[in-house]
Amino acid sequence: MTCQPLRVRVLAPPPQGDGSGTYMQADKKQILNRLATIEGHLRGIRKMVEQDQYCVDILKQSYAVERALKAFESALLERHLASCVPTGFKEGRDNEMIRELGELFELSRK
Repeated sequence: MTCQPLRVRVLAPPPQGDGSGTYMQADKKQILNRLATIEGHLRGIRKMVEQDQYCVDILKQSYAVERALKAFESALLERHLASCVPTGFKEGRDNEMIRELGELFELSRK
């Protein structure tokens, strides 16, 4: 069983259904747009380094990318916790869900 389609900033459990509705697709589009923006920022930073721009300006852009990635990670984790984890517990995969969450927790602390 795979996760349900991605939704950004889920505050309640996802709606029931097969997840193929236009609402879900809009959320997937939002997250893909977020990734495209991050990619654009990274290309801009590379260009700044190639052009020997001022280090402080490059660092400011780098920090912006870091914040954008954290927001992206938060949205993914929120969706996972609202959708995939409850489904896993309902299907009796308790140990797997606990192991996965433990791994994510450890990775987040590195």
